[in-house]
Amino acid sequence: MAEFRTAKQTDIPKLRALWQECFGDSDAFCDWFFSERFSPELSVAAEESGEILSAVHGWPFTLSIRNIPIPAIMMCGVATHPAARGKGLMTKCISLFMANAREKGFLVLFQKPVDFDIYAKLGHYASYDAAILTKKEGIVYTPAHHITDSLCYDTFTEELLPIYKSIAESYSCAVIRSAKDMSLKLRDYAADGGRLLRYGINGTSAYAVYY
Repeated sequence: MAEFRTAKQTDIPKLRALWQECFGDSDAFCDWFFSERFSPELSVAAEESGEILSAVHGWPFTLSIRNIPIPAIMMCGVATHPAARGKGLMTKCISLFMANAREKGFLVLFQKPVDFDIYAKLGHYASYDAAILTKKEGIVYTPAHHITDSLCYDTFTEELLPIYKSIAESYSCAVIRSAKDMSLKLRDYAADGGRLLRYGINGTSAYAVYY
C-alpha cells in the first residue's frame, strides 16, 4: 500500500525520474527545477516499495488581488507513473498537497494544467484563457526595426522588471515579483531554450519571451 507524505531532499533522483518519464522535459530544465525551484516541504509524494509512483510539486508566490498581496502557491509537476495510473494516487496526492498548503498559510492555489478536465472534477475553477501561437512553416518574418533577439539571460532583470511591474499593476491576480523573482523567472525560461525579444529605441520599452 502506498504511503502519502511530504517530499524530502533525498527524493530528488526518484522525483526527477518520474517527472521525465511523464513529461519528457530536458535535462537542462530538470537541472534548473530541482536545483532552484524544488521545495520539498511544499511537495508531496506517494511511495510504495521504495518507489515514488505519484507526486505533486509546489512553488510559493505572492499574488496581487485587488491590490492586496496574497500568499499563493502554484501546483505543478502533477504526475503518476504510467504503470500506477487508475488507482487514485493522484487524487490523494492533490488532497494532501492542498491540506499541506492550507496548513502553511497559503490562501490561493493556482496551476496551468495540460488537461483542465481532470481538475474540474476535483472542484477547481478556470480563471483565465490561454492560447499557444505557432509560426507556420515556410513563412519568414522580417523583424521590426529596433527589436533585438537574444537568449533569455537573467542579466536583463533590471531592464525588464520595471516593464513587468507597470503591466502587472493593471491586473488583478498578477504575480508580484522582486528582482530576485524576476531573475529566477528568466532562468526558468532560459532552462528550456527560451529566447527574448526586446523592443526599444532609447532603452527597452517592451519585451516578449518565445521558444
